Amino acid sequence: MRIIMIVCFLLFTGYAQAQAPATRLQTLLNITAVTVVKPANGNLVTIAVTTAGSAPGSVNDTATTGGVAASNLIATIPNTVGIYYIPFTFLNGLVITPGTAQVISVCYQ
Repeated sequence: MRIIMIVCFLLFTGYAQAQAPATRLQTLLNITAVTVVKPANGNLVTIAVTTAGSAPGSVNDTATTGGVAASNLIATIPNTVGIYYIPFTFLNGLVITPGTAQVISVCYQ
């Protein structure tokens, strides 16, 4: 987990220089079920897949788990272990839906 935090910090440092003013970087670790990460607008920085699972997950721009739909899909989370840099400004909220048996961590602001 420490490496995830370091990578998020390094990516965020370069990203924050292009943005003004920057807000504090937040992390949510070990997501295993549909989770509202942030119920308001913000910025997605990275997604880390720590356990691959057997199906891909999703990232959606919505404030509730019930609002997850193809029309607000930000990205598909691959079912491959790795750290994925996804610089994206979400307007409504951030919901992470892990795939079957996936474990996800996210860095955002």
